[in-house]
Amino acid sequence: MKLTQIFNELIKEDAPIEEDYPMSWNINDFKALTSFQKRIQYCNQHLKRLKSGSSRIVYQIDNEKVLKLARNKRGLIQNENELYRGTDKFLSDIVGRVFDGDHENNLWLEMELVKPVNAQIFKNVTGLGFPFYCTVIKYIDSISNRHQALKEPEGMDKLWDDEFIHGISDIIGSYDIFLGDLMKLDSYGLVKRDGQDTIVIIDAGLGEEDFDKHYRN
Repeated sequence: MKLTQIFNELIKEDAPIEEDYPMSWNINDFKALTSFQKRIQYCNQHLKRLKSGSSRIVYQIDNEKVLKLARNKRGLIQNENELYRGTDKFLSDIVGRVFDGDHENNLWLEMELVKPVNAQIFKNVTGLGFPFYCTVIKYIDSISNRHQALKEPEGMDKLWDDEFIHGISDIIGSYDIFLGDLMKLDSYGLVKRDGQDTIVIIDAGLGEEDFDKHYRN
């Protein structure tokens, strides 16, 4: 058999393609850049821009990963928090997985690419309507962080056994996390975990203390 035939047998049309940064990308050139604006310009030139916020910009690297680039000091703080949480094995089923990042300066991190989530997808996967879910996590926050306890949502006794709610409860109780981020649909994404559709947190780098310091007057 000719080599080309062997090659074609090994690579099927429906096989996943392993990709990485485009050929035009040079990591050493990127790391040598000395300002937020120069790094943004470089990424705009070489990567597909997916979304941007006041503190970070998200670029698609390939069909598996995104690059979260800090655009100011607030972005550095969020990257630092997500670098820590995204590599915590105990949170692997509830947060987007972080593959790599700038652990020295927190300028960037690589996180798994997820599918966007709307209210219907969220309900289909978790079994919870998003407004009710927000009521649940506000209640969890009130008892986990010693705020004035809110009224317990109906059926809460059964929800404690729900794996998703249990994971959310862990992250609320164990980390300084800004509750407002958890109450936005675009803070979540859809991934596969052991072949099952799973909702994970992809934007929760801001802590309550960080929010008070950098966003509240």
